[in-house]
Amino acid sequence: MSLVIHQQIHDRKEPYQCSYCDKTFALKRDWKTHHRTHSVCNKMFVSYQGFNFHRKSHKNQMLLPCAKCNKTFSNPQSLKVHQVTHSNKKPHICPMCGKGFKLQSGLRCHQRTHEDLRDYHCSECGKSFSSLQGLKLHNRTHTGLKPYKCTECGKRFTQSPHLKSHMVTHTGERPFLCTTCGKRFTQSSLLRVHQLDHTGERPHVQVVSICLKYFT
Repeated sequence: MSLVIHQQIHDRKEPYQCSYCDKTFALKRDWKTHHRTHSVCNKMFVSYQGFNFHRKSHKNQMLLPCAKCNKTFSNPQSLKVHQVTHSNKKPHICPMCGKGFKLQSGLRCHQRTHEDLRDYHCSECGKSFSSLQGLKLHNRTHTGLKPYKCTECGKRFTQSPHLKSHMVTHTGERPFLCTTCGKRFTQSSLLRVHQLDHTGERPHVQVVSICLKYFT
């Protein structure tokens, strides 16, 4: 600890006041740590800079709406990053496995799975994750939080992709096309299982002893 910082403790000067309450602090680092105790929307951040940038969005009344969904953003940069999620393009390719991602951040998180880095730990059960997003989604299994609600039937989901898959049960849409026979499916997982009929693969073979029939 430097002499200047140490003297601040003795002088009891507390120039740093919390933006949410009347508490004051002598050290800036303590002020930053305290800010993390205030939660507006339960969003988690790995740095104070990220938290502070997001916090301003709650105070900003001039919100920019996304033309394709109901989300709003406090600045053009965040809106631009979000709009990429509506595109089908995945320009960021993993050099290890060839998997594509819409955002550079998604690729970075994915690459950690190849390195088996799990730096994010659940405080409830101790399970480890390679990304903060993975930890956040896991935490919902403990809290029961299901922020994504179906506007048709009211059913709620922990993740946006789960809600998107559910919505096709109402619309009847079958967006996943088999290029071999033209059959369509409501979910990509159903398409993958169907495609095994064309290739003859049985990656997870289970044999019923009575009739020796094979299943995927």
